[in-house]
Amino acid sequence: MHPTQSPWLAQLSAREPHGLSRDPDADVVIIGAGIAGIATTYQLLMHSDHSVILVDAGRIAHGATGRNAGHVVNEFERPISNIMEVFGKDMALDALKNVESGWDILEEMLSMSGIHDSYEACVSYNGFATIDTLLDNLRTHDIRSAAGIIHEPILVKNDPAILAQIPEELMPHVTPVPHSAVLEILHTDDTSFIGAEIAQIACMNSALFCEDLTTWMLRKFADRFQVTEETPVTTVVLHSSSAELHTATHRLTARHVILCTNGYKTVRIEQSAGEPIDPVFHAMVQGVAGYMTGYLDAEPKPAQAFSYFHPEEYYITRRPYALKNGSTASLTCLGGGDAELPENTTFDPLAPLPPDVEQGLAHEILHVYNGLPDTATHTFLWQGLMGYTKNTIRRIGFEPRNNVLLYNLGCNGVGILPSVYGGKRIRQLLKGDTLPPSIFDPINGDR
Repeated sequence: MHPTQSPWLAQLSAREPHGLSRDPDADVVIIGAGIAGIATTYQLLMHSDHSVILVDAGRIAHGATGRNAGHVVNEFERPISNIMEVFGKDMALDALKNVESGWDILEEMLSMSGIHDSYEACVSYNGFATIDTLLDNLRTHDIRSAAGIIHEPILVKNDPAILAQIPEELMPHVTPVPHSAVLEILHTDDTSFIGAEIAQIACMNSALFCEDLTTWMLRKFADRFQVTEETPVTTVVLHSSSAELHTATHRLTARHVILCTNGYKTVRIEQSAGEPIDPVFHAMVQGVAGYMTGYLDAEPKPAQAFSYFHPEEYYITRRPYALKNGSTASLTCLGGGDAELPENTTFDPLAPLPPDVEQGLAHEILHVYNGLPDTATHTFLWQGLMGYTKNTIRRIGFEPRNNVLLYNLGCNGVGILPSVYGGKRIRQLLKGDTLPPSIFDPINGDR
């Protein structure tokens, strides 16, 4: 049994935790220093004059952000066709466009800060082993095309029995190819795969990115930015135009509080007047354990990614990986087999993975994906608490019962781009911009 260790956290340098010397006040307090909290902090510091205090119960990016698989994609956990049925075409297409804009926002963050070591653009090859998953992704292609998002046609096994099941309106998104071409592009010998998609994505050590960006923001905005780690917020008391935050060592005050955290079970929200928020907030997010494994190969290789719908989804990323001794290897990671956690379960990211999960990950990477060299060593095995919203759509915006509180939360498995876009949307809302209704509005959380 391997000890649990995240390769992203393993790349961080040792340092003393950030702390506060007094009980401060600020325009905004952000709870949660993962990618959502960091992206929101960046937007408020870079594009407004707000003062910000960033608070984390542990260390920067040591939650889901430091225990993910490192994919950066414009995807939803919920089929976009279903989102369109529930919310309508306009809101569904706007959601796609808004998350797609996260690429430009992320590029700005990288460019302005000069941080590049943690991010690498690459190509992803996604394989479909059933006609249902193939059709679902063809429908998604059709909707994404309507949003103006460019993509390559899906390569489909040139088999009349398969092609006959594809509706005529989806055929413009299909390129029939020999079966061998599908298998070759997917790096698999598993003949059950009948289709392959090529997509532009990125690989990212989001923990290292958050750590480096925080350091840069502390230097650039020293007069209006503070960070405190290992400081769990126990209670948030909301008034009509301000909030108090209580920790074991400090009392913070702010005009607004933004929850960007999976630590939803440990934060209590009290209203000085008005409808209770705490029960609704705690019912908003469901804990899900995400499981991952990683192999090191001494030969550095360019970044590349794969997803296998087999029928459950497993995803693989490969990228150069800097070792502590100064050399560079290739790291191949695989994630999948998530498990919903029962209510009131205490999650320990350092606990051993369930044996069946570890065996399932090993089977998928060793028996489906044939791109792993025999010399690769199984080095990393890790898990992360992914806070999914109950409707699997991110919550971004004002709490309807009290606008002192805002949210940018909901991992939903593919959280980097939505988190980055969410930071911009929060900044726009606090500025007073009038934004069209969105699927991300907290008021839509039951849909």
